[in-house]
Amino acid sequence: MRDELDESRGRDMLKRAGVSPPTVARAHTLRKKGRLSLMSLASLISETSRARRCLPGRALAVLLPAMVALAACGEPETVSSAGDRESAGRAAGPIRVQVAIAPIATLVERVGGELVEVGVLTDAGQNPEQFQPTARQITELSAADLYLTLELPFERNLTERLAPPPAGPRIVSLVEGLALRTMPGHFHAGEDDATTAPTGAAAHEHAGAADPHVWLDPVLTAQMAQRAAEALSLAAPDRAETFSQNAAAARAELERVDAELRELLGRARGRAFMIYHPALGYLADRYGLRQLPIEVQGKEPAARELSRTIERARAESIRTIFIERQFDKRNAMAIAQAIGAAVEEIDPLAPDYLENMRRIGQALAAALKPVE
Repeated sequence: MRDELDESRGRDMLKRAGVSPPTVARAHTLRKKGRLSLMSLASLISETSRARRCLPGRALAVLLPAMVALAACGEPETVSSAGDRESAGRAAGPIRVQVAIAPIATLVERVGGELVEVGVLTDAGQNPEQFQPTARQITELSAADLYLTLELPFERNLTERLAPPPAGPRIVSLVEGLALRTMPGHFHAGEDDATTAPTGAAAHEHAGAADPHVWLDPVLTAQMAQRAAEALSLAAPDRAETFSQNAAAARAELERVDAELRELLGRARGRAFMIYHPALGYLADRYGLRQLPIEVQGKEPAARELSRTIERARAESIRTIFIERQFDKRNAMAIAQAIGAAVEEIDPLAPDYLENMRRIGQALAAALKPVE
């Protein structure tokens, strides 16, 4: 009872002292690990907050999370290494992992099994291009053990706001070292966007940067499964063999999907498909297809560009316009109506990754099947 009262008072003092919700949440997590007294930390920060008017805002914003980290390190520990500390902290539960999108959550759960608890930042149907995290999501992310990032545009900004471990999660890139395709430096609506080059991960808000839709290539996703296993092994070295075996099983499943897609799309090699948002560039490159985006460098096409796209669609004998459920359908519908084509909705962010890749492959195969 005394401990609960102290915890409640400590939380109130931290909030009054101006500590951000993510830092309060992380302090609570550390307390549960036996590595932090909220009352002692709150008392220290309360003294610091009296000097708020003497400190620049940025200095205080850095100081308060740092005090959480220092307090966590300052308490006596009975374990002998960083790996032991993490294992001891997780004794009561699984590794807490945060990811950006549902397909990656499915991948991490496949690799981690019951040893992980995975949270997803974006909701079903939500456009990651326009995502802004809520205060609750930042709190949950700050309290996670691992943040496995695809280095999406919003993730780059988000990770800069997180405190380093132990006050924040360990951040691991799943795409580091992969050969990422680049978005073209300039293209018009309806033009082939195929530009592939080995590059480091980057945001794609500017043309010429890396294409972030890497998970839509099962071969690259298999490599990310291995990266996930390595990251989880850092958090739980004693379970590294389990993660390695699970990753191997996941890679085998992805290799089967890759083989299915090669057979399914083999006859369509060299043909073009039209899609509103250029999400299938990796898939197109992998299986020899050409992606014709309607969207122009992240923006809706102007009237002249829309007209050019219609002409290109006719020239390529486009019979199906693909649209992702996260985007507006109006321009795709206008083009489809002008050329007498169907509109097919796909969802690159569906959580059932393996089956979804098969669905997308089947839809492309049907759209690109030669007219007999």
